[in-house]
Amino acid sequence: MKLVLFFLIFSPITFFSQLKERLSFNDLELMNLVGKVKNIEERVFEVNNKKLTFDNGILMPASFNYNFDENGYVNYKEDIKKIDGKEKISTKQYFTFEKNKPLTELYLITEFADSDSIIYKYKYLNDSLITKTNFSKSYKGLTERITISGNKEFSELSYPSEKVLESKTLEYNRNNKFVFKETIGFDDKEIIERKYKQNSNCTDFEKENITENKFNINSTQLREYDQLCNLVKITFINKNSKSDLKLEYKYDKIGNWIEKKSYNFAGRIYSITKRTITYY
Repeated sequence: MKLVLFFLIFSPITFFSQLKERLSFNDLELMNLVGKVKNIEERVFEVNNKKLTFDNGILMPASFNYNFDENGYVNYKEDIKKIDGKEKISTKQYFTFEKNKPLTELYLITEFADSDSIIYKYKYLNDSLITKTNFSKSYKGLTERITISGNKEFSELSYPSEKVLESKTLEYNRNNKFVFKETIGFDDKEIIERKYKQNSNCTDFEKENITENKFNINSTQLREYDQLCNLVKITFINKNSKSDLKLEYKYDKIGNWIEKKSYNFAGRIYSITKRTITYY
């Protein structure tokens, strides 16, 4: 639960969490989208007895709207839920900053339909992010300090005048697009280490090692991609078992997927994701 909590409160937009990648590539590239995408409506449906039911998600929303500018960066992201048979925006996330000036401060606003907003302040020095601070009532002052050295990105998460709650190191390849190694440490000495390998032009999650309370948990994932770098198969391997999850896609004429079928370990479809994409 601790990992989920940290993810929820300090990773509001996943494509903004890895700094070196976003300094080198726009959001369309990081989301494996091609063409001049303007909007995406993405909806996930659970499949049960061949019937489709809107998936509201459990810990995290499952359906989203994205709006991109003409340079391929996200203007805003909306989390979508269905309430009383109607789609509602449960959360909206967007950036505010002074345009046409050197970037020194940027704010990420997360507006919730049923609770207080969360505000993240990103502070820059010479175009490099150095701090990310949370100004919500529940987590006021929670700060992530970020430094970059060579192909490594370091971050520490803490409250003012308190010990470090979480530290993380990301190691990138030469062009800063792929993470090869990720190490996360917590205040109670739990350590998670993930190693990745590059498979063609795709990022392949290779191995995860978790050390917690002197017990080691090792697992391996093997991932396969189609020619457009979309994930089509995940093989989970541990000491006693091996199992597969598979995915299938339909594409539009531009080359972006517009339907994804997800299969469970038994080979049955458990969800279908549908996209409506508009272009500039």
